[in-house]
Amino acid sequence: MKRIIFIISLILAVIPFCCAAEQQEPVLEHIIFKDYPAMGGAITENPLKTTLILGGIAGTTALLINNDLWLSKGISKYHDKTKDTIFDIANYGGDGLSIMAAAAVFYALDSPREKEFGAKLLEGLAVSGLTGYVVKTLAGRERPSQTENQFSFWHVSFSDMSFPSGHTSTAFMWATMVPEHYGRWLYFITYPAAATVAAARVYKQKHWVSDTFAGAALGIFSAFVVDELHDRLNAEIAVEHGYGINYMTMKYRF
Repeated sequence: MKRIIFIISLILAVIPFCCAAEQQEPVLEHIIFKDYPAMGGAITENPLKTTLILGGIAGTTALLINNDLWLSKGISKYHDKTKDTIFDIANYGGDGLSIMAAAAVFYALDSPREKEFGAKLLEGLAVSGLTGYVVKTLAGRERPSQTENQFSFWHVSFSDMSFPSGHTSTAFMWATMVPEHYGRWLYFITYPAAATVAAARVYKQKHWVSDTFAGAALGIFSAFVVDELHDRLNAEIAVEHGYGINYMTMKYRF
């Protein structure tokens, strides 16, 4: 829990300094009054589509929960040094501090496109992290390393925080943003990489399979919302007055 709080706090502290040139409003205010309303709008925009998608996610999650013990034991049963090494490395793909470091590298590059991507990455990390933290606390699910009862749910807890998987939501967040920003053919690379992160969390008995599925859904949704909102605000056209004439400017607000 302390690590999650530290990462989220660090994100909120770093974004203003990284994005001072573009920013016209406080970051937390942007997340609360822009990102979350945009998430709500995405859900209510097409009720039928939303119902089908959420129904599919809920149904699949329920099916996985019923089989979590069997699935998790099957994945984590056979350990060897090769798998340990692979999954130890993969684990970094969902680590918030690693993604923050990557975002800082993108923002340090002398290119508006890369700076924008670095800002999106940090914002996506904050949105998925904050949302996931709230759900984790409310769900209060024990990790497979703590119990063999996959139905241990719904007692508000700041220690039992297995559902959803934060590493997986982070991995699928950047795995969605990269192709949307640089080319959709990259999905063939980023999604298998994110799936490896999810497998690592189950292999290391940090999460149930259903935790990783819910985390992936959260990460993908957060990425699309942040990406679409950035593009919309970046292309916002304003008519201003100057020197007796009207002229159009392109505004960007983080």
